[in-house]
Amino acid sequence: MAAWYLARDTEILVDLDDAHKVLAQSGGSRLEMFFRRRLRDAIRAQLLDVQSVYLADSYTPGHLHGFVTLETPMPLMERLIWQAWLGCDLFRARADLMRAERGHRYPSLLILPAPVPVRAPDAICPCDGKHDTLTASAEGQCAPWVVYRGPSPWQCFGPPATKLSDGARVTLAPGWVSPGDIMRV
Repeated sequence: MAAWYLARDTEILVDLDDAHKVLAQSGGSRLEMFFRRRLRDAIRAQLLDVQSVYLADSYTPGHLHGFVTLETPMPLMERLIWQAWLGCDLFRARADLMRAERGHRYPSLLILPAPVPVRAPDAICPCDGKHDTLTASAEGQCAPWVVYRGPSPWQCFGPPATKLSDGARVTLAPGWVSPGDIMRV
């Protein structure tokens, strides 16, 4: 079973990958450096009027999903920019921005392994495990995916980059770069 949460105009939804991974530069975890401190500073500066924060486990161990509930509604683009600033997975944050720009009705959502006490989910599906972005929409087997998900990050930006061997790297120098150099494998 999966619980689907569509962002409301009083919610900033964040996908915190590798939340407890320690960053070499600061010695703090990603959760500490990108989420807690940035949220604290925004609250102190009275830029966000936060009612509550709830963190839930993701399907992936060490990853968290966060609900930042605001006291008053905030425009969609502002919420999506705050989402990125608060440490949301950048690939997801950029895809959410692209979905919003293209007018998708539900640009930001979270899919959790179980309902959370923040509020009732907007949808429940019978799927077991994490939804596979590359195949779920093509298979059309998950009704909430078909209705709510919209274009996947791959549909917004192309498939994920392939892993290259050290010998296949192309060095780009400062100055004009040809499209041929960009496309070289």
